[in-house]
Amino acid sequence: MDDTLLDFKSAARSAFSALMTDLQVEETPDLYSIYQVANHKAWADFEQGRISALELRSQRFRDFVAAANLSGIPAPFELNALFLGHLTRYTTTIDGALELLERLYGRTRLGIVTNGLKEVQRPRIQQAGMAGYFSAVLVSDELGVAKPSAAFYAMAHERMGYPPKESVLVVGDSRLSDIFGAMQFGFQACWYNPSGQRAEDACEPAFEARSLSDIQQWLFAPR
Repeated sequence: MDDTLLDFKSAARSAFSALMTDLQVEETPDLYSIYQVANHKAWADFEQGRISALELRSQRFRDFVAAANLSGIPAPFELNALFLGHLTRYTTTIDGALELLERLYGRTRLGIVTNGLKEVQRPRIQQAGMAGYFSAVLVSDELGVAKPSAAFYAMAHERMGYPPKESVLVVGDSRLSDIFGAMQFGFQACWYNPSGQRAEDACEPAFEARSLSDIQQWLFAPR
């Protein structure tokens, strides 16, 4: 979902700026970078099962406040709620996302697998006009496990009606949670890599795409 169908990077940046405005905190050039470090660590801890989704909601802003040396602002859990409230307002789609979904809809079953928080992901899917395309939406926060866990992908397999694993293609931008997780479970994977990052692992997905139109062309190419 994020940074594959919806532009999460710009949404998170805008939501953070709105939060700083709420708090009347001057947004210095390095402040968002400090938050990104804290946020990345919290999500890595969650994806590896070291903390729960509830703990994530507090940890990232607790660590951010400490690292940024801020004082006189709300508690971390409240900061998280304010941030998520802003985040749900931003639902810019990735170029070609709706066109790809429209072409695939009715030809195959579509699902969303996302490591995200339920109060953000489901409203954003609705606001983007995408909800009707999907047979299943799996949000890690609701399941209690996250990609790349095999348990997460087993739940996705069940929700989609147990199709043959070799007929399932997971498309995502994360080498760990999407590509590695899917392939370890026996699914095929397509790495959506618009920035041309260099792979730092040995996973060999079925296809690497620089755009969503690349994915469409690959899926519908004569075999």
